[in-house]
Amino acid sequence: QWEKRRNGVFMYIYGKPLWIPGKYWFYLNYIPLAGGMPDFRYHDLEQAYWWDLCVESNPRVIGGIVITARRDGKSAWGGGMLLEAATRVSKYVGGAMSKNEKDAEKFFQEHVVPAWQSLPFFFSPVFDNKTSPKKEFNFTKPSRGGAKLDSSDLMIGELEDKTLDSKI
Repeated sequence: QWEKRRNGVFMYIYGKPLWIPGKYWFYLNYIPLAGGMPDFRYHDLEQAYWWDLCVESNPRVIGGIVITARRDGKSAWGGGMLLEAATRVSKYVGGAMSKNEKDAEKFFQEHVVPAWQSLPFFFSPVFDNKTSPKKEFNFTKPSRGGAKLDSSDLMIGELEDKTLDSKI
């Protein structure tokens, strides 16, 4: 699953071999829409090619504008790409802009949180224990203190820190 997510996969669709970019594969398999999971569409595949080749691979580009009809899955795609990067890349900081803060929160709660909640365990990184976040995700270890704090927490040097330190 990780190999397909990172590198994409070749698949036969209607008898033609097509390369499905990893982010589009992740979207098709793990990002829920209001009516269920997304369907494969050639238009979305072309958008994924554009995203992969023109946006992701160019360090001077920080995003793109997609113009389509309403109810075409743009928000689900955007939320999925935001979640995909934040759950894979260390020290990633992502966010959403909208005409006001309330709409950005609504986007987060409708398109990022449900997608994150539906991720399988092997794609879900360590997080700060907020099971239904309202405004942000922090993919860091939960803080401990009070009665839960013991001497091992004061010792320096956990050998492996498995947190991404990413946030949305």
